[in-house]
Amino acid sequence: MDNKTIHHLTGLLSYNNFSMVFSAFGNSCENMNYYQEVINAMTLEDQFFLTLVRLRLNKPHWLTAALFKIKEKDKFS
Repeated sequence: MDNKTIHHLTGLLSYNNFSMVFSAFGNSCENMNYYQEVINAMTLEDQFFLTLVRLRLNKPHWLTAALFKIKEKDKFS
């Protein structure tokens, strides 16, 4: 992804900025869970990216799931 797309989707200026923020969280990223469930199908970096995109764009879960080509959870609203 280019820096313009990263900025649009996350609010961060570049992939380097994204990497620095991700690194700053360190081990905290390893404890991310969603609805009390750990997601192992995605890398931690991808999970963090998805979280930033969801926070920035505030799109419905079904759309985020489609964009990231992942299965939407039944309990998502």
